[in-house]
Amino acid sequence: MHFECTVVEYEPFERIAWRGKTGGVDMYHAWLITPCTQGCHIITESTQRGGLRWLTGMFVKKQVDTYHQHWLETLAAQKKS
Repeated sequence: MHFECTVVEYEPFERIAWRGKTGGVDMYHAWLITPCTQGCHIITESTQRGGLRWLTGMFVKKQVDTYHQHWLETLAAQKKS
């Protein structure tokens, strides 16, 4: 899938969020960052509205979860570099 995405929130060391669109589906994804003794704790939140989001949710949930995990692992690896 091709997404048109824009960063809509950025608070260094606290929060980053993007909004995207593909077809008739609007998406919002936020990363909430909380400092901790070992670096930081990250919570990801995402929403989808419109179009066939229920259908894409059924068929691409595993891929989305895989991408989220990859993003978190890549971020964690940055600290080690």
